[in-house]
Amino acid sequence: AFPEDADLVIVAGPQAPFRPIEVERLRNFLDDQGRLIVFLEPYIPHGLDDLFYDWGILADDRIIVDESQDRQIFGGDTLIRQFADEHPITAFLIDNQLSVLAGQPRPVRINPGRPEDDSLTITQIMGSSGQSWAERSYRVEDPPVYSAGIDIPGPVPIATVSERAVGSDLGLSLEGGKLAVFGNSDMLANGRFSFYGNQIMANNLLNWSVGQSEMLSIPPRSVQEFQLALSQPELMKLLLWLMSVPL
Repeated sequence: AFPEDADLVIVAGPQAPFRPIEVERLRNFLDDQGRLIVFLEPYIPHGLDDLFYDWGILADDRIIVDESQDRQIFGGDTLIRQFADEHPITAFLIDNQLSVLAGQPRPVRINPGRPEDDSLTITQIMGSSGQSWAERSYRVEDPPVYSAGIDIPGPVPIATVSERAVGSDLGLSLEGGKLAVFGNSDMLANGRFSFYGNQIMANNLLNWSVGQSEMLSIPPRSVQEFQLALSQPELMKLLLWLMSVPL
């Protein structure tokens, strides 16, 4: 079992499916008002489908293909620039026009076949561009090609959070368990965490999970180095501007 004083469990990039007994322990932890953050990788089965279903979340076995040059940087990384407007995790990113840098994501969305549960509040907090889709046949199609009626058209959700309210003897609605699922774990990797939007997102995610609302959107302590990630059109504009100065 989890330690009794554990407030939060983070699953970062699992490389093999969880066993049924492990899934049950995670379910019991959440039902006991625990907080769980899961960062999944594409291509790798996770074994958490039943747990996600209970919380109204679906993490499809697909990959997101984004053809918008504004969302790609040289090297293949993805710039996430679409966020939920009023969620505590992403509000600061929108207000300050920040992006989150990630590798190739998988879709994580509200489960259309979820059970009716008025105690759940489910929010899709990050998404791809309108020029993207969630590719189902990525294991056999190279390069992937959009197929209407089979693939999911963009924008496609990349991260979804679910929180449960629990009743009390006095008829009050109290805060229960929280589950956050992301379709990529690379946004927390050392090579991308120096990107300012990633730091803000991670800081807000942790504080939201454990209920420290007064700490939301307070920037982390300064670091010695920041990474500047520009999309391909932005980089070309910068190069043209730099060349125009000496001319």
